[in-house]
Amino acid sequence: MVNASTAVAVAGAGTGRIADALVRAESNLATVREHGIGLYFEPLLLATMARCRLAGGESDGALAAAEEAVDIMHARGLTTCALSAPLALAQVLAATQGAAAGERIEAVLVRADEVVHASGAPAFALQIERARTPPARPRAAEQVR
Repeated sequence: MVNASTAVAVAGAGTGRIADALVRAESNLATVREHGIGLYFEPLLLATMARCRLAGGESDGALAAAEEAVDIMHARGLTTCALSAPLALAQVLAATQGAAAGERIEAVLVRADEVVHASGAPAFALQIERARTPPARPRAAEQVR
């Protein structure tokens, strides 16, 4: 049950159903922790919660969830199943601290790159590269429109 509900939470966060995704992710995380099963889902669920909280304007909660996700990933030696954690942390840092967090973001992404290369999961390489590239800002003429 947690597997399917986790997929729905992740998909909901990615498609803008933020409130529902956050509720599902929080519920699934509580279930995983209460029963001690599917603990490898923790970083994914926390990363989903971080993205939802960021979208909802809860920057402190977003940062706390993303940092916890990365801490769990590293403490347990998780690889591809947890790569959403450093990606979420980079996203939250970029959104909340901007250029001031540049070095920390790069350090997080370097470690993610190491996981990608060690595990042979090239599908994440593009996501990591995108996290390194700041979103394009509209030119002055485009802003007026």
